[in-house]
Amino acid sequence: TANASMMRHRVLHLVITPKQRELARIAVLEDSHDLAATLKEAFEGVGFRVELFSAVSALSERAAAAPFDAYLADWWLNGQTAAPALQAIRAAQPSVPMILTTGAIDTGHAVEDEIVRIAVALRIHVIEKPFRLALLISQVRQMMEEAAPKAA
Repeated sequence: TANASMMRHRVLHLVITPKQRELARIAVLEDSHDLAATLKEAFEGVGFRVELFSAVSALSERAAAAPFDAYLADWWLNGQTAAPALQAIRAAQPSVPMILTTGAIDTGHAVEDEIVRIAVALRIHVIEKPFRLALLISQVRQMMEEAAPKAA
């Protein structure tokens, strides 16, 4: 028999709170308001947190203060390229997934060789516009899985 002097308690209420998984944060640099809104809706619809940027400087400042889990950047934004932001991000986050989107080659705002040089130097995937959202999302997911630290 149990020791009579042992104190007993009756459980009246038990609360189990599952640990919330942090949603992956993606920065989207896109100067087309409609495309940015579409990207935000699509990525949030499959479980990502999305922050939109329309200026290279705004993305650079935010990424320095609170790095993202992945970056999706348009190449040509209001007369300048995304190159400075991409270079700063890659220097700060050597293995973070980055995808560069562009329609600028067709419009003459970008030289293909320049994009190739940046993509190779910084290890950035390039997708031409118009792109398919489902394929873009699956590529981001795959890159994030590959970049994730492996459990021991």
